[in-house]
Amino acid sequence: MTQLSLSEDEIRQAATEKSFERGEDYYDQGAVLEIVRRGRTVYAALEESEADP
Repeated sequence: MTQLSLSEDEIRQAATEKSFERGEDYYDQGAVLEIVRRGRTVYAALEESEADP
């Protein structure tokens, strides 16, 4: 995975509090597979989880 030069403060400024917390949870759970930055937008590929029936 490529390291991005993006600070936590920059991410917080660009995201809503709810989005930031959700992304932080994904990261803490090890579900983030890849992060790509295109211009001012950051994309993350996440590990899929099973949906409840």
